[in-house]
Amino acid sequence: MARIPSPEQILLEVHQSLGLERPASKHINQFTQLGFPLQRQKEFTEALLTDIFSALEMDEQARTDARENIREWFEFDLATAAHTWTHEASHQQVLWHMLAYAWVPGLARRLAFWDLAGAQRGIPFDAGMPGGAFWFLPTWDQSAGTVRLPVEGVLEWLLDLLGDQSLEQAAGALQREHAQRKNMNALRTLQGWRLEGTLPQSSKMIEELFHDDAELDFRGSFDLHTGAPADEQLAAAIEFVRRRQLAPEILAHELPLRAAQLHAIIDGNSSGEENDAFVRALAIRYATPSMETVRQRLRVARMAQDAYKRLLKTLCDPDVDAGCADPSRNRLLSLLALFHTVYNLTIQSSGHGDSNAEQDSWFESRFAPWDRVDLLLAIMPSARGFGYRLLGERLTRQFMALGPGAPLPDLVAFAETDQAPSTVVERIRMLETEADEDARIEALRRAAATLPASEVRQAVCAETSYLVVSQLAAASALPLEVRAMAGTRMRELADTPAQVAGALITELAMMLDGPAPVRTDEARARNDALLQEIEACDTAGIWKAPFLRFRARHRLMLNDFEGAAADFRAALQACHDRNHGPLQADVAKESLATEVAMRGLDRKSQDYLYRHLVPPAWASGRPRSFEDTAVFCEDFFWGTLYKPYDGVDPRSGQFAAELKDLVSRSVKLIHDDDMRRLGSWLLQHEKTLRRLKVKDVRRDSLLLLWMKQLTALDKMARMPVILGGLRPGRELPGAAMRKAIRLLAELWPEQVRTFDFKQQTPLMIAADNGDPDLTELLVGLSDVDAQDYIGRTALHAAVSGGSSKCVELILDSNPDVDRVTFDEEQTALHTAVRFGNLKAVSLITEAFPCRLEKNNGAGMTPLELARDLLENFDEWREFMRQQNRRIGSIEEFGAIVSYLETFTC
Repeated sequence: MARIPSPEQILLEVHQSLGLERPASKHINQFTQLGFPLQRQKEFTEALLTDIFSALEMDEQARTDARENIREWFEFDLATAAHTWTHEASHQQVLWHMLAYAWVPGLARRLAFWDLAGAQRGIPFDAGMPGGAFWFLPTWDQSAGTVRLPVEGVLEWLLDLLGDQSLEQAAGALQREHAQRKNMNALRTLQGWRLEGTLPQSSKMIEELFHDDAELDFRGSFDLHTGAPADEQLAAAIEFVRRRQLAPEILAHELPLRAAQLHAIIDGNSSGEENDAFVRALAIRYATPSMETVRQRLRVARMAQDAYKRLLKTLCDPDVDAGCADPSRNRLLSLLALFHTVYNLTIQSSGHGDSNAEQDSWFESRFAPWDRVDLLLAIMPSARGFGYRLLGERLTRQFMALGPGAPLPDLVAFAETDQAPSTVVERIRMLETEADEDARIEALRRAAATLPASEVRQAVCAETSYLVVSQLAAASALPLEVRAMAGTRMRELADTPAQVAGALITELAMMLDGPAPVRTDEARARNDALLQEIEACDTAGIWKAPFLRFRARHRLMLNDFEGAAADFRAALQACHDRNHGPLQADVAKESLATEVAMRGLDRKSQDYLYRHLVPPAWASGRPRSFEDTAVFCEDFFWGTLYKPYDGVDPRSGQFAAELKDLVSRSVKLIHDDDMRRLGSWLLQHEKTLRRLKVKDVRRDSLLLLWMKQLTALDKMARMPVILGGLRPGRELPGAAMRKAIRLLAELWPEQVRTFDFKQQTPLMIAADNGDPDLTELLVGLSDVDAQDYIGRTALHAAVSGGSSKCVELILDSNPDVDRVTFDEEQTALHTAVRFGNLKAVSLITEAFPCRLEKNNGAGMTPLELARDLLENFDEWREFMRQQNRRIGSIEEFGAIVSYLETFTC
């Protein structure tokens, strides 16, 4: 059993290959299994990325670019995984297909784009390295029949720049300066790296050996005197080439210039522009490297070499070593060739057209049709936006056809191997088979929509492909009768236990998975029998996750909530063993919905389920909160998921029908605006309503329910008439509700201190709604320092609500203005700055003048934050608009900066 490695697993593999200190095993398991709370997951992810970026000694711009590339790559991987079923494929088979179909071509294309961007800025990412080779990859020399490993290649580059010095001399300098103090034999270490293929033990060892104080004498480097005239620079460059005996044919592999051009330059038969290009290229290639550059190159080489060796061990026979140059035995050589092809064509495409569309078109045209629609589908510009779906479908078909012991197929055809023609023929045959199957599937679908049932049955019975009829049976848009025919045919065609179980699962899905599950006594008995049959035949556990999910559904329909909850949890765990397309997210939603309906909100036990329903920690944007997700899931449970069998007494939601009726009657009395009658009615139902804290996820008291309804009414009143707002001249619909809230606060003042599932109090709701009358009513009865689920206080709410009067009223209650939000550590003053609320800024600073130096989570004071937002006003305004929040004008932000600059404690 195997699944596509997750982004979290890939990050850890990169971290390991760089030789960085490995996190504790228990933390690795929590990280990869989404066992950390979201914030801890973010922190762990950030720590890994920081370790990686620091080891590669990347500057801020490079880190920003890398983050964006990583995010895009991981999003594509996740989307592909959500459309892929791995079936019985082994770990090796899944890894091999992902390398060939996604990771190698994707990495090659991204690195090429990164190199092009760096070249445009005058800072190539591999400045100083040989221009005609992939120094960071194993180098396959076909004529010599050897494979040179990356660390050896970097050391050859280093020795070349050291000139006529030997490895012993270089090691001696390093030993004297630093390594001796670390009890390290520099010469023995370097010899092992260069001659024996030994991997640098760790990133730290590279740091200790090539430390910043090392004084290596780079006699083979070329240092350009930038202030010298152009002819002197050219003469110095030519003298360097002759002294180093770098013939044009050799130099053409080091510089981005052809041998003929180099001959002309050295012979004095070139233009000034060509001469300048030659001098610049030579100065970059043979520049004296800093120790930082040496360390970076060695760490990149270590990362690639470690990954190469570990992949070799996983994908090739045990007797294949890292130096094997036989592509029929060393499968990784074909992946290296694939990388070279994609990288080089991406670089070349930049010179074929002025627009991205023209360059993309040229790039695609360089590949054979079978590569464009199959092996390289993931990087085809014409498939951008949906390629992940097509790739998932293609991989699913291939994994479905593979047995766990099947050999790895030849996927990459390149001219250096004898099997190249047969590889192409086999892939074309596979594509033709898939096209034929697709045509038959479509023909059956058309028949189901247009022909009588008897003819459809004949067509289905005539089909001999298990895959074709399985696609028909799974098509939810088709009539159930047709799907049932296909399901029956699946069982007839099944020739393995896994296929039998798949047919049974398909039938179970027709019964249980849909907007209207069959709930009759006959369906109940049939579902029970199907579950027993699946459990008996699926001994390999290929269908374990969907089986457990459907058994959970069956148990829910029997009111066995505990059993259903346990099965949903087990199904989610089974989704970590294999890819089951979109099943994992569906199971997580149904699992959380069931547990919330049973037990209400329990962040500690339910966070694991929540983590499977929100974007990963490395994704951009703010995810939906746990609380909002729980509310959504509870509504989904009672409205969609829970449909008991006939004869099983249905359970009601925790907000019982009687309470719903009482709350509805209270709203009707409020609408009648008869406060005396309302007061009498409240006293009549005091026992039920006074201590009411609705036991659904929201946990609202009666006062909170009324406050939220008032907020909704006020929002409607502020809407334009065309969008459903109040027409001019009509009384505000919340007027009677305000009277009722006053009455309730007087009768039962303890309700003012209640809070909902987000820890929001009535005072926070009133202040956020910008309601000074209710704020004045509630502030004296409330805990003004109470914080909601993200740390906001009533003062934060008043600031975001935009009412200066509300801010004043809360400030008069002497709040703790040092309270900060939990995520970004924003004080209320920081919040006022973020909204561009000058009046709130002045009110808070005048009331508490010595809070101006408090930093938020980003280390910024209110003044520093104001300056930053003023400088990036357009971006900030757009961000807040997406959050449905309005902010002040650019002039108001400027006024805040001026005010805070002149304000002193």
